[in-house]
Amino acid sequence: SAYALGQIGEAAVEPILEASDDSKPSVRAGAAKAMEWIPEASDQLAPVLIKLLEDEDETVREIAAESLSLLPEPALKLLQETIHHESAATRKVTYIALGKAGLRAKQTSQSLLQRIEKEADPELLAIGIDALAKMEVNDSSFFTFLMNHFESEETQVQQSVANAMLSLPPAQMIPIFIGFLESKNESIQLRAANLLGHIGAKAAPALKSLIKVIDNETTNTLQADAFKNALVSIGPLGIPALLEHISLVEPNSGSFWAVDLLAEYGMIGVSNLEKALENNNPRQILAVMGAFATMGTTAIEAEESIVRMTQHASPPIRAAAAQSLASIGI
Repeated sequence: SAYALGQIGEAAVEPILEASDDSKPSVRAGAAKAMEWIPEASDQLAPVLIKLLEDEDETVREIAAESLSLLPEPALKLLQETIHHESAATRKVTYIALGKAGLRAKQTSQSLLQRIEKEADPELLAIGIDALAKMEVNDSSFFTFLMNHFESEETQVQQSVANAMLSLPPAQMIPIFIGFLESKNESIQLRAANLLGHIGAKAAPALKSLIKVIDNETTNTLQADAFKNALVSIGPLGIPALLEHISLVEPNSGSFWAVDLLAEYGMIGVSNLEKALENNNPRQILAVMGAFATMGTTAIEAEESIVRMTQHASPPIRAAAAQSLASIGI
């Protein structure tokens, strides 16, 4: 019914306005929904939708917010009035509407930021952060705000801050996340590692820092696993970094974790591991053979390279190559 009324257009405006004041929440909600399909009458409808943001019924408020987000920009300016509304319920749907409008509502970003800085409710704070991220806000005040809330213990706020940070240019955020890896707060370290993994290949500058933390004897299993996942998520660029680490550490120093991690790259890492054999570094070759052995049949594409290593002058390398061949079924 709401869609049909919306398609009728301006001729339906008066009946829709009457319905928006109906005693039944379902009728008010339907009227609010119909308004989103009559943008040509937004000057008449937007003020009514603003009023419906204060409705006692949650569904009416939510639909009114959605309709406002879809109307032309002049309607969005009216949301400036409800950003600072005394009712938390009205502020919530206002933030949602601004988030759905995204870039079109960017002119409200400073007002929204000023308001959520005072927001005590974690849910509203998270929704406000999401809205600002969808507006693609990237100024110093928003950046500082995110930094101040990175250590929040509220799950909703953590998630929103993380998503907002990921929406910012990687070159801006990667040095920050690398710095967080050295935090004494384990939770901060884990979040930073997770975000670096989400960034992927562009987070390659963090590889050495991740390896350093994993190799630290004081790092617990949970931390190490999170950092390993991040390292693998950054992609094959992590393979040269791991091989370099293997080359530098003392044999049997406990860095066998790096060999196991090489195998985690699976098929995508096989060609990169084969290239490492060309360096003729004994430690690296043994590490690659160990990774292939762990991969099993996944490393079948490396068969020729492994066979070549069975002719190597070093007996340990020949033995490792034979073991790798057996593991992949040759």
